[in-house]
Amino acid sequence: MEGSDKIIQQISDKAKEEREGILEEARKKAENLKSAAQKKTDAEAKKVIREGEMEAEREKRRILASARTKARQTKLEAKEKLIQEVFETAKSELAKLRDDNQEYQEILENLIVSGGIAAGGGSLEVLVLRKDKELLSDDRVKELSKQISKETSEETSLNVLAKLTNATGGAIVQKSDGSIRCNNTFEARLERMKDSLRTEIAGMLFKT
Repeated sequence: MEGSDKIIQQISDKAKEEREGILEEARKKAENLKSAAQKKTDAEAKKVIREGEMEAEREKRRILASARTKARQTKLEAKEKLIQEVFETAKSELAKLRDDNQEYQEILENLIVSGGIAAGGGSLEVLVLRKDKELLSDDRVKELSKQISKETSEETSLNVLAKLTNATGGAIVQKSDGSIRCNNTFEARLERMKDSLRTEIAGMLFKT
């Protein structure tokens, strides 16, 4: 029996050794799997963080771009408002010219002559404000007609009509048949000058 017991013990020890070996191998595989899983999890976490950072950066750029656009728009609107205020002030100042009849009459006559020349002379109608018609005597009208005739080489006659409305001053000169019309009212002339004046005004108001 002693020999048999010894053999059994050896077999038992061998089985135990193999069992320990299998368990150790299993533990190693488990550790390896766990490590691999951890690395994968870490990589995925970093990817999520990186994507989040990129999205945050994109959102930041979008917000900044939107803010800059809004700021530019606000600045442009403020500039336009100031420029419009300057034009309104200019209109008011032009209207005040009528307070001095002598000065205004000279301006009015110059506007009629330039309008008549632009219309090419001939049979012309001159539309003015009712009060302004009183400034244009028959003699003055004849003199203005001569000036236009001289500049256009076209015999000119002026028919002054108190039909101008919605204007602070100036005149509209047109062919009697309505084929050519030159609007020389203060408002029309200021409107025509807006593009050239806008740049100049903007330069004075916003030097920076």
